[in-house]
Amino acid sequence: MGVQFIEPVYIAKYDPLLQESYFTDTNATTVLRQIRDAGLKVRSVASHMDMGLTDTVDVFRRRMNFAKTLGAGIIITNTSRLENREQFFKNMETLSRTAEEMELVIALENPGDGFGYIMNNAAEGAAVVRELHSAWIKLNYDFSNIHTLSKGADRYDTGLAEAIPDIAHLHLKNVKRENDQWPVCSLPEGIVDYRKVFHEYPALRDLPVSIELPVRFGYDRDFNFLPREGGPPALEEICGALQESILFLNDVV
Repeated sequence: MGVQFIEPVYIAKYDPLLQESYFTDTNATTVLRQIRDAGLKVRSVASHMDMGLTDTVDVFRRRMNFAKTLGAGIIITNTSRLENREQFFKNMETLSRTAEEMELVIALENPGDGFGYIMNNAAEGAAVVRELHSAWIKLNYDFSNIHTLSKGADRYDTGLAEAIPDIAHLHLKNVKRENDQWPVCSLPEGIVDYRKVFHEYPALRDLPVSIELPVRFGYDRDFNFLPREGGPPALEEICGALQESILFLNDVV
């Protein structure tokens, strides 16, 4: 089905037991061996955290080293909250130099729930990137997150056209409405029309993408991101959603 890469994900919301002590050379080597044994490679690593804290630089550098050991050229993370804006830009200016030394792009992702963030959509993300003036700080655009963060008020491509030059990577996931809930679903069945997206914005076809299917989670009626009611789906359901998404994407792109 044309799958060559896997994106390892290290996000506390997905794994509440995640500790910073995990990001060691030994663990990175172990993960890399497992990935290679599966016949896959790593192009990007998702390692979301708050980039506006006073200890962010030291913490994120360890994560960058981990991602680089896995072979990644892109590490994806969040921005921060508005009250941390000054510290965020100070941190990112420092980390941009580290990124250049490591040849590792830092891709900032638009969030999917909550409020009060520095970056909420493509236009705001582009403004952040351009203020930093670094070729090593770009965007990771998530279409579904636009819908859920705005509680359904904004289109998933709001401000996208102007931001395309600043995007280095795409996260493709989808949600569908089901009994006043918004469960995560396969790419062809949700609110985001990816066939239309890639038709209207053909430049996106040249960007690396990851299919993100956190089907253990979903959004409630107020668009809070929570574990799925009734527990994780069966492995067969997960595999089916992934296969359907891969086949669909191969046909679209």
